[in-house]
Amino acid sequence: MYTLAEDKIKEKLSQKNIDVYVYETIDSTNDEAKRQWKENKKAPCLFVSEEQTGGRGRRGRSFYSPKGTGIYMSLLIKPSTGLEDAVHITTATSVAVAKCLQKHMGLTVGIKWVNDLYYGNKKVCGILTEAIMEPDNNEHPAVVVGIGVNLSTEVFPEELQETAGSLVSDMANTDVNALVAAIAEAVLSFAENIGDCSYVEDYRKMSIVLGKEIRYNEGDVQVKAKALDVDSEGGLMVELEDGLVKVLKTGEITVRLAD
Repeated sequence: MYTLAEDKIKEKLSQKNIDVYVYETIDSTNDEAKRQWKENKKAPCLFVSEEQTGGRGRRGRSFYSPKGTGIYMSLLIKPSTGLEDAVHITTATSVAVAKCLQKHMGLTVGIKWVNDLYYGNKKVCGILTEAIMEPDNNEHPAVVVGIGVNLSTEVFPEELQETAGSLVSDMANTDVNALVAAIAEAVLSFAENIGDCSYVEDYRKMSIVLGKEIRYNEGDVQVKAKALDVDSEGGLMVELEDGLVKVLKTGEITVRLAD
């Protein structure tokens, strides 16, 4: 268990223009970020909670967020470019979180395309990026980057027990407030230089799928392929069984390591 403290997070942030909101419990930090944008139209902002009652992952899945055993945070940012570049934020965030876990906890995690972090053979982190689209508004959209990390969660719902894991058994040596601040700064730094795709090389090095046989779903069809590379746009280059090389884009498929 741990206690979040707004003042401790703020003192670790070198960027002082970011508003920080801390909660003991909330439905979803992503949802709160969207509510705050609708009301205030202000960014950047950081929302972090000790617990989520309605945490969400990609494709509408829930993200289990028990009190005091994980990081549940969302960054509300206003990129200077459109969505065609904002898609990089998701893959860059996975690299940023992985580096912060290495620096602050001494743990090496891998990235399972697109943006799940794995420790051993269990998922320990999910990332959900959502654009806030507003009718009749020609400005670049605001973006919410949600990050959930299982730090010391011991008991998972039955449907997650085979796939979800945690990083440590306890957090006695983990400064969670400092870790939250470090992740926030790393993501904001990229968002301010969104055209810089140098993170892709680190993404490749951290990948746990490159060079391996995989399966992915296109609609109701399951396809076997071999993961070859990650391109500069974050797409996964795969070789199909007939030798055809194809690039898979974010949101189109689900990738699973082949048996």
